[in-house]
Amino acid sequence: MNKSDFSEFQQLLSACLGMWDAAPKPEAIAIWFVALAEYDLATVRAGFNAHMRDPANGKFAPKPAHIIEQIRGSLQNDGRLGPEEAWARAVRARDESETVVWSNEMRQAWFAASEVMSMGDEVGARMAFKEVYARLVSEARARREPVAWEVSEGFDKERRMTAITEAVEAGLIPPRPYMALGNASSVVAGLLEGNGAAPSGIPPEIRERIRQLRESFAAPYSGPSEAELERERTAELKRQQQAALDRYLSQLERRA
Repeated sequence: MNKSDFSEFQQLLSACLGMWDAAPKPEAIAIWFVALAEYDLATVRAGFNAHMRDPANGKFAPKPAHIIEQIRGSLQNDGRLGPEEAWARAVRARDESETVVWSNEMRQAWFAASEVMSMGDEVGARMAFKEVYARLVSEARARREPVAWEVSEGFDKERRMTAITEAVEAGLIPPRPYMALGNASSVVAGLLEGNGAAPSGIPPEIRERIRQLRESFAAPYSGPSEAELERERTAELKRQQQAALDRYLSQLERRA
């Protein structure tokens, strides 16, 4: 709150304490205002309302600590997962076929822990994830930021639809954008496979591009074999693991 909120805050406090015939003195109002100054007026009002509805504490006239307790309690119930549940969801991201629906804090914490995971240290990765996640959540709550859920799509279509459906049913993400995406994907897939008629609204240049893509899919594959690709993937993974190990050893040397 700022100075311009003082008059409205004074009315709010007087109305609340008036229920117990406890008219606050000017000095007490100033103490109240300073104690709650870090919160905006709407949050403070919500804290007073929560105290009045509290079956236990609401029987007594509140002190600043009671309102702060109500405010902090409401911030804790902002839809963010606890560290253990967040880890159980985020760790699925190590499988590129999996679709993960996670919060912004979970994504950032996973990226911070993924290097440790790449070295085969799942316990260390879990500890790193929980530490970073707890810090990010605490900072977001201090800024009064609502939780924001994101979809990190894996390449397995069936798992993708299952994960998105579960997230929609849980109320984590809105259904419409993903339903629209799914419908559009089905139309395009049908056109590329030659199983559907192009809607009349598609421009000629898009129709031509679809035709070219359909022909390219029908042409014989002349690229590297699956075995060659697998060897390349294995070699790249070893290079990444070695680089991660070098970074880890370098950090240990600096700490020593």
